[in-house]
Order: sequence, then C-alpha cells, then structure tokens
Amino acid sequence: MFKTKDYILTPVDLHRGILHLVKKAGPKDIIGLAVLAGLFVFFRNYLEWQIDSSLFMLFWIALFYWKLDSRISIAGALACLISCPILLILFEKDILLLGEEYAEQAAVWAYYFLVIGVIKQIWEFRKESKEEKIVENTKLKPKQTYDLTEAENIDKIIKKTEIKSKQNKKHPKIIMDIIPPNQK
Repeated sequence: MFKTKDYILTPVDLHRGILHLVKKAGPKDIIGLAVLAGLFVFFRNYLEWQIDSSLFMLFWIALFYWKLDSRISIAGALACLISCPILLILFEKDILLLGEEYAEQAAVWAYYFLVIGVIKQIWEFRKESKEEKIVENTKLKPKQTYDLTEAENIDKIIKKTEIKSKQNKKHPKIIMDIIPPNQK
C-alpha cells in the first residue's frame, strides 16, 4: 500500500539515522571525523578559507578516506546544475531576489563536485586496472580440452598427459576435460 509518509524525510528519520550511524561507528570512523573537524578548524582559522571551500576539501578527503563511490560527487554536481535554471526562473519572476547570485554559486559548486568526482573516478579506474592485472597474473590456465573423433586419439591424449605429468613435478595431476564432438 502506498503511503506518502514513507517517502518524506522527517526530523525523526534524520535523528534515527544519525543514532544508527553513531552506534555503528568504529574507531576508524571516530578518528576520521576528529581529523576532519581539526582540518576544518585549520582551513577556516589559519588558511582563512570560505566555508564552502573548506567543506568541499573535507568532502574530497572523506571520499578517499571512507572509500565512498565517486557517483556521490557526480550526483551533487547534477543537483547543483538542476538548481541553476530553477533559481534563475525564480529570479526572473521576482520571487527570489538573490536567485541570480545563488545560481552562480550553485554553478561553482557543480564545478567543484564535477572536479572531485572526476578525480575520484580516475583513481577508481587506475585501482581497478591494477587489480585486474594482478588477477590476470595469478589466474590459472584454463583446463585443456580435447575433441575426440576417433578411438585412437584417446591413446595419444593419455600419452601426452603422462608426459606432461612427468615434466610437471610440482603438480603431477593434470585435469583434463574430454568433450565429445556432439557437445561443442
């Protein structure tokens, strides 16, 4: 049954979600949050960055620290890009007096999100390609298959298997799949 209250985020839902995250948090999460808080204070007080620049830098660090998906950043960019024309329309209709300035800021945020997302995707791509190379180097060779059309080929295959098993002293047992010609 469809209930609209199931699709609306309420403060109670937020409170429950935060409590769930706090209960689930491990030492790595607590240390990460403490470091992010310290970096925020450093960025704001010593480097005198604006709040949005500080938060984007912390978001970028959090993406790598907690190994979050790059699509989160790309989704943020899309949300900012979607909000730009809406804010401009509200400005044109004199509903939102600062709509043009907000739209410009949303466009800058979209750029930040896109840059962060692309850097993270390049990182993920390079990591996956390294993992694939490792898997390829450690991958076992496929089982040897033979197509038997005549009975005399069986003797040849058995002799080849015996020769290979003698040469391969570490793994004398060779797995062999024999496929009849009808089941190719």
